[in-house]
Amino acid sequence: MWGIFFILLIAIAIIMYEVPKMLRNRELKQMLFFFTLLLFGVVLSILNFLHVNIPSPILVLRFVYSPISNWIEAVLS
Repeated sequence: MWGIFFILLIAIAIIMYEVPKMLRNRELKQMLFFFTLLLFGVVLSILNFLHVNIPSPILVLRFVYSPISNWIEAVLS
């Protein structure tokens, strides 16, 4: 439980450090991207802390590029 608390505490500290600068400079698109990446990172960190099995991103790449690789191999051989 304390691990989740510290993850959220660090996320809040990052927000308090970064967001005022973005608001001053009116960087709304960057702020949306920042919050999206921060939320993604916090969720993954909490899931990792809870020992949830998170599949590797390489599996998605294999799924996408495997048919292309097979096609190229068939064409060139």
